[in-house]
Amino acid sequence: MFTPSLPWSKTYTRSDFKSDAFAGLTTGVMLMPQAMAYALLAGLPVEAGLYASTVPLFVYAFWGTIRPLAVGPVAMDSLLTAAAISAIAVAHPQLSGTDGIAIASLLAIMVGVSLLIMGI
Repeated sequence: MFTPSLPWSKTYTRSDFKSDAFAGLTTGVMLMPQAMAYALLAGLPVEAGLYASTVPLFVYAFWGTIRPLAVGPVAMDSLLTAAAISAIAVAHPQLSGTDGIAIASLLAIMVGVSLLIMGI
């Protein structure tokens, strides 16, 4: 199975790992509270922000093509997600609070599939 990280992983050294581990730890310390705030901004529980900030980073570590690229949640995505959830909630008042998580998850899957198709 081909992963885009294979070409640069052959030249990866121990000193690279030290630098990357320190950078990852520093970024993680700043990213976690930021991601939790973005989840609240989107009208979701803070756990959703933690998943949105950690899972993509691990996936990108193996499937990413550019090493210095920053991957994670941003404020604009949170606002767009909140707008989508609120628009659906207004149109369907019978939905409960947990349905917002399902709507946001479906939105994320739809966007991911669209990006995958465009990438192919």
